[in-house]
Amino acid sequence: MSKKASGFHANFWIDRFTITEITRLLCDKTLTLKEISKRMNFASVSYFCRYVMRILKVTPSEYKSNRLGN
Repeated sequence: MSKKASGFHANFWIDRFTITEITRLLCDKTLTLKEISKRMNFASVSYFCRYVMRILKVTPSEYKSNRLGN
């Protein structure tokens, strides 16, 4: 249904929402990767890291570090 209405599959919209929220959370220096992965309901930190790497092409730690200027 979403493909017909928007031109994109449901996975596109799920990934878009999810990565937007993940990048917002990664900018919060008080949150650990474990806390973020738990908030986003990933089964493990490892799976969370693989998901972020697949979408952003950098690890969550690299993204967090680059965004916070560390």
